[in-house]
Amino acid sequence: MKKKKCLFPILVSMFSMLLIFTTFSSTVLGSSSEFYKTPRINGFTYEFNSTVTIRNLSTIEARSTIRANTNVPTGYMGGQARLYNSAGSLRTSSTMTYNSQAIKAFVVESPRLTTKGTYYAYSRAQFYNGNGYTSYNGYRSPMRTLSTMNSENELSPEIIELMLQTEYEVNENGQTYGSSFSEFTIGDEPELISAVGINGIEGYVKSNDLAPNPVSIEEALDYADDNSLDIYIPLYDVDGLTVLDQFKLETSFEIID
Repeated sequence: MKKKKCLFPILVSMFSMLLIFTTFSSTVLGSSSEFYKTPRINGFTYEFNSTVTIRNLSTIEARSTIRANTNVPTGYMGGQARLYNSAGSLRTSSTMTYNSQAIKAFVVESPRLTTKGTYYAYSRAQFYNGNGYTSYNGYRSPMRTLSTMNSENELSPEIIELMLQTEYEVNENGQTYGSSFSEFTIGDEPELISAVGINGIEGYVKSNDLAPNPVSIEEALDYADDNSLDIYIPLYDVDGLTVLDQFKLETSFEIID
């Protein structure tokens, strides 16, 4: 008489493997900077951070949480999530996104990237000062590598060098150019920011194309309305005139408590 095989252990094993796979495939891994805290601006104080997030070991994005000490009026705070590679070049970015209603905090995300490599998030924010906006670059997030085995790493030598740079190069048209990471020591972004276009071409985007410098709340909100969908800005050669490619700005926005 043949013995019947017990299928229960096999089923348990298969279920366990499925559970492990499901948990693994839905993993979200994030590394955040400390919150950059602003002085009091037009009666309010703010803080924002830079987060690099890997989803399912297949995509990577930049996120930024922007928050005030209390609810602020419409258009008082703006945030832009930017993702850079280990060479200090901008890879993806959201638009500069402003609060469209009176809230205390929101999260903004850049487009997700699938290209394997090592990346940082380095966010920028703007806050209404009563006569325009004051802009800040936040703190850099830890570095994360998008690969089959995700990891968190130390600063790359290229980034260390950029963060120690004391002045930008100047092109033949008098425009400064370089990586936004040098803002850490120089004090402001270059006019032409090192970036990689949608077709993988290396070049530069103009800082005022990447983020506006509105002089009023109405102007900031008009910009937000005009750029509610995906937009493309030119990617230039170092001369700031020759267009090499395009750079895509895309935003995901969420109000939080």
